[in-house]
Amino acid sequence: VDCWRLVDGQDLPLDPQVAPMVRSLPPLADGDEWSHGLFGGYQCYDHEICNVFLPLEAAKNITQHFAAMLKDRVPDMEETVLANKMVFGMSFNAAKVLFVDLKDGQVYIFTRKNRSILELAVPSGDGKDGFLRWFEEYARRLDSGYFSIDYLRPEEAPLQSGISLFPCAAPELTVCVTNGVEVRASAIYMPEHQAGWTYSIAMRLVGTKEERGFEMCQLVSRHWEIVEEGHEPERVDGDGVIGLFPILVDGGWLRNRDSDPHGQYAVHGKADGFFRYQSCLGRNAQMRTWFGGAMTFVPGTRRNPSGKAFRVKVEPFKLHVPEFLY
Repeated sequence: VDCWRLVDGQDLPLDPQVAPMVRSLPPLADGDEWSHGLFGGYQCYDHEICNVFLPLEAAKNITQHFAAMLKDRVPDMEETVLANKMVFGMSFNAAKVLFVDLKDGQVYIFTRKNRSILELAVPSGDGKDGFLRWFEEYARRLDSGYFSIDYLRPEEAPLQSGISLFPCAAPELTVCVTNGVEVRASAIYMPEHQAGWTYSIAMRLVGTKEERGFEMCQLVSRHWEIVEEGHEPERVDGDGVIGLFPILVDGGWLRNRDSDPHGQYAVHGKADGFFRYQSCLGRNAQMRTWFGGAMTFVPGTRRNPSGKAFRVKVEPFKLHVPEFLY
């Protein structure tokens, strides 16, 4: 409760279907952004997360709503599961819900799984300082640059800028440069989603065109290798990435009909910075998996290549359940 004495949450709009449950926060209107939650977020396909620090009155209301909803949907749920639990944070669309145990201070995330409704979000400790340790670790990651400000939904940039929960530092972030193409990759564990993990892959040109031997290059295909402990490697090949074929140039990438044949981006032209996309992967929370591989590029473009195709390495990154969940 002390955190609400310091500041009474965020007065941010919520999804129109969620706002009535909270009663004290307004619904999102046309033009409103959902990406300003204090506890960060991410997106993959239609799964959008941005965790708002709720005002105390809103937290009380949504806690009561969730308790009633779960009792109705999971009638055999033990009463101790939600005993002393209070919602303190929630995604703008209620797709992710953060609980604190008011008795022992532990932090939990609502999983939407009947067998384990809540998942511990902080390492167990002897004291009642779970929320403090959870918050301090989050603040440390912000201060160190482990989390950064980015566009939570890249195709809507410059809208939807907020705290991205994709790691920006090793060992969770991997970085590799091949033939002047830099690739950065990382993943987030999603206890609230059946896929388990969302991953982000970002790419850009580095060096000069004289050093690389080409002015621009275009992604043609991907070649993933998924190595799960105790299983044979799984290999996946396909054209482009999520229907896109980015054309990398110095300082950014080109959005046009060739790079975006399905019109995922509303605005065409040059986009500054990394090309970045997000997808999801996983079958269960017990997976211990490495994800990596390569991508094939051509100098120039697919329609007008200026040289031979080459492969760019994607350094493997790990899919695992971390000690702290955000």
